[in-house]
Amino acid sequence: MSNTEEYLEAQIDCAGQEGEAEYLPISKGDFVRVINKGLEYYIVEKDGKVGKVPFSIFKQETSENDQISENAIQTTSTSPISTQISNDDQVIPEKN
Repeated sequence: MSNTEEYLEAQIDCAGQEGEAEYLPISKGDFVRVINKGLEYYIVEKDGKVGKVPFSIFKQETSENDQISENAIQTTSTSPISTQISNDDQVIPEKN
């Protein structure tokens, strides 16, 4: 397990949710320490307070490897794919 701490910068204001103490209000430009990443919310710490914030308010960084993979996918040529349609147990080749 890694001891590396992750910090993220908020890209927009997030007021939290009224009446819900578990949601942490943060402002655009705030840096928070990530404690846990969920599917919709991150648990973060800011100024000694811990709470939930939607993950979508943070800039999504892509690593160099991700960018290389995306470029490789975009520049890969495509070739026609031969498809077949199944009719019960018989396989009928698609007509061109």
